[in-house]
Amino acid sequence: MKQEMQKEMQKGIQPFWFWNGEMEESEIRRQIREMHEKGLKGFLIHPRQGMEIPYLSEVFFERVRTAVETAREYGMEVWLYDEFPYPSGVSGGKVLLDHPEYTCKRLDQTCTTASGGEIVRMRMPWGNVISAKAYPVKAGKCQWELAIDLEDKIGVGYGQDVFQMSGLTQYNKKRFFRGDLEQHLYWRAPAGEWKIYVYTEVALAHFKYFESFVDPLNPAAVRYFLETTHEVYKRYVGDEFGKTIKGFFTDEVTAFPPGRPWSVLLPGLVMEKTGLDLIRYLPALTEDMGEITAQVRYAYHNVVTEQFIESWDKQVYRWCEENGLLYIGEKPILRSEELKYVHVPGTDAGHQKFGARPVLAHDRYRSNSKIVASAAHFYNKPAALCEAFHSIGWGMTMQDAKWIFDWLAVQGVDWFITHGAYYTTDGLKKHDAPPSFFEQMPWWQEAAELTAYVDKLQGFLQENERSVRVLLVDPITSTWTCTGEQGKRLREDFAAFQNALLYAGVDYYVIDPRLFAQGKVEPEVYRIGKDAYGMIVLPYMTNLEEDAVRKLEEYVNAGGKLMAVGTLPREALTQYRYESRVAAWFGADPRQINEAYFSACPQPATGMANCRYYEDFLYASAVLATYIDRESPWKVEAETSNSILQIRSVAPDGEHKLFLTNTKAQPVKVRIAFRCEACERTLAAGESLFFSQGDVSVVKDPDPVIVIDPAGSARLKPLGRNVLRMGRWEMEMPDGQKGYADSFPMIDQLEQAGIKIQVLQKPYFGCPKELDFPKAEPVLRYHFTNRLAAGERLDLVMEPGTLSGNWSIQLNGHLLTEKDFVPKEVYMHSNLAADVTDLVCAGRNELLLQLCAERSFDGIRNPLYLCGDFAVHGQEDGEVLVSYGGEGNLMNIREAGLPYYSGAVDWTIPAAELGDVPVKGDSPVILAVENPDFRNTLALYVDGERVECCMCSPYRFRVAASKLREAGELTFRMYTAMSELFEGEYFEERKHEYVPVLLQE
Repeated sequence: MKQEMQKEMQKGIQPFWFWNGEMEESEIRRQIREMHEKGLKGFLIHPRQGMEIPYLSEVFFERVRTAVETAREYGMEVWLYDEFPYPSGVSGGKVLLDHPEYTCKRLDQTCTTASGGEIVRMRMPWGNVISAKAYPVKAGKCQWELAIDLEDKIGVGYGQDVFQMSGLTQYNKKRFFRGDLEQHLYWRAPAGEWKIYVYTEVALAHFKYFESFVDPLNPAAVRYFLETTHEVYKRYVGDEFGKTIKGFFTDEVTAFPPGRPWSVLLPGLVMEKTGLDLIRYLPALTEDMGEITAQVRYAYHNVVTEQFIESWDKQVYRWCEENGLLYIGEKPILRSEELKYVHVPGTDAGHQKFGARPVLAHDRYRSNSKIVASAAHFYNKPAALCEAFHSIGWGMTMQDAKWIFDWLAVQGVDWFITHGAYYTTDGLKKHDAPPSFFEQMPWWQEAAELTAYVDKLQGFLQENERSVRVLLVDPITSTWTCTGEQGKRLREDFAAFQNALLYAGVDYYVIDPRLFAQGKVEPEVYRIGKDAYGMIVLPYMTNLEEDAVRKLEEYVNAGGKLMAVGTLPREALTQYRYESRVAAWFGADPRQINEAYFSACPQPATGMANCRYYEDFLYASAVLATYIDRESPWKVEAETSNSILQIRSVAPDGEHKLFLTNTKAQPVKVRIAFRCEACERTLAAGESLFFSQGDVSVVKDPDPVIVIDPAGSARLKPLGRNVLRMGRWEMEMPDGQKGYADSFPMIDQLEQAGIKIQVLQKPYFGCPKELDFPKAEPVLRYHFTNRLAAGERLDLVMEPGTLSGNWSIQLNGHLLTEKDFVPKEVYMHSNLAADVTDLVCAGRNELLLQLCAERSFDGIRNPLYLCGDFAVHGQEDGEVLVSYGGEGNLMNIREAGLPYYSGAVDWTIPAAELGDVPVKGDSPVILAVENPDFRNTLALYVDGERVECCMCSPYRFRVAASKLREAGELTFRMYTAMSELFEGEYFEERKHEYVPVLLQE
């Protein structure tokens, strides 16, 4: 099955295609063609906020049909995102609209203390009280077995006083009501000290997009979700299922609410599966109730996990299989066992810019690519995917993308779902967790370079077998039973240990304890599937399930090597006790070791010959690195630690392969040895290396290098029109209040400018009043100085959706209306432009914007742009337009008068400046563009003829010496990102942060 699916899937780079606009058929076709031309293998149709056609309507499916038919023409894959917008499970809200009984509930805990004779008044949220008990306290500890039931002490109450000027007769004009239904407890405590716990099932509220959410542990709710989403797609485009349409993507759904899942079905399920009365032991979820605590927490989490798998994963998995589709996606992982029932499991990682230390193994399982890729390996899945790039910002470069792909690949990810390709970035839509991995980015023109690299990377991962000899047993059940700071420390140390392993060159898999119990033991070896492991590691855990313990005991008795780090398992999750067995393996008391760990006391390493315990994960990772070097023919040594990541693998013909990537923004020297032969290489910042065993002995004479500094001044020409970004406004209200605000919706402008507004009330008879947004009518002003020659063409440009509400624009007193703005491509094909050449005067100019915002989200929500062939510089009282000088450097185009420009620029130098070409004939010469802070995509042209493109470091261009000798000029075309234009900021590499473009103090 894995091999069949592997052949069918193209993988590579496939973006979430954000359907966030009008979704015109011609534009859908054009954008798919654009993706295909850049090498994308397919896309995921993702209905997203901003979509102007109704979800699941006839017109929506007409557009889906258009996309599928167009993709079929180009041989591309189509995947269907199963929600609008996310998380999956409610069919855009329809599930809850039709079946409110499927609403997700959360478990509310209300707690207080009381002394004898004290009147206890407790207020709980409106919901179903499932437990109310008082526990006597002696010597500071609750006497859990002596509980008093208080449910009959609870009744209905209200939480808010309501006063209204609303009389029923001419004699009375004032009324008093109460609002906000609550549950109230009234109880007089008997003698002694008491602790009271009340648990209430409350409807989940204030959940993004849908206000509430569905209960995914309810199989009936999930069935209705499938009926109202998947079945509807089947009705409209089911003829393409298993052909162009490959499957459904599920996103972010888990047992809700995350952290403490609940369902009205849960207590009955726990009783049915374990015999435990969960209602009786609810305090154990947060408090220590003695030895029963771990058992209760384990039973609770384990049943939640099993029910989620049965209710959600298995139902969706079966539906997809029955319809010839694959079930793929990424979502919070309750335990990796659930990924058995996903055809392609996914992770949510890769959201950093190059220059940071990459977050490899995250302490959040959902973002731990190693755990997901391990599950894909053990459950024989065709791929492991990653949703990458969200929230990196509009300054993302191809260097960022390539760097992220590299370290995800090291962890086993071989399918990249980029977040996302925006149908449109007009207005507020550009702020949907950017960037857009699509045509809005200037570097998109060279995106084929990146897709070709990913194809090569993917081929390396798929064609070769990874050499993995270390197996980590997942401490998932320990994360269930350890709460608070202890749980946090366990998760963080487990992640830190994994990161240390990866940087030490130790490849490993993480296995679910239940799956581990299914393996076979041979002398000194543990086998599962076709894998054999000679080193098993127990990382930072306090407990293990019974079957896993028994399998470990079998392995230890067979002479297998077992390592424990930080802690030792000892908690009993059921009636099965195993503490003495663990003590025998390691020659140490698990209780003492764990107490030392949680109290941060150092613990010396102890253990038998084949079973070792290490307190420090760095030392443990170094031990494992020594073990790997002994077992593997490769040895890799880097001059700096925590810089080089690697994959050791074997090709089908038996040849040993190596992939290295430098995660740092500085060059790193590496010594690579294969058995008795060795060589040295220097990996540039972010550079990767595909290496075979035969490459070690190959000695090449290096090509001569000519270094070019991109900070040098030369002819600099923007290929698009420059812009003056009018993003920050002087704001004045009718009452005289003033302030400065950026281009935001009105409610945010008022807050930023510090403007006070009148409070309006919206009354409802007999119910609490609500505050209402008052109509706002500010005047916004923007000033700039013009020193251009008369007649220079100037356009005032906006994006659709920039202005909401009633508005008018005056430029130096001349009125501009909506009719003056006509479609004209300036930086996007959807731009609207007004010719203001004759309205801009010499000297100081004023743009005045009058707004009438009746809704909080009205106003000017995006900057206006003045576009033309000019330079923008700063002066004391604002920006000034001057004639463009044509000189500058690639490191700071702001200094050349292009502070807000986003696009392509040509930097041209005379070939004579290179000096003598160091070789004769057609031998190659390397032109190396070197600056530690340079990050943008760069293409080389010699006398107008394109040579090649470097999307990232190292920027090395191979040119024939004869071509250079005959050349007149060299042009380096740089492609920027969009942060300057969209956000008025640039990414400062040294600070590793976005900073605003400031042209004046």
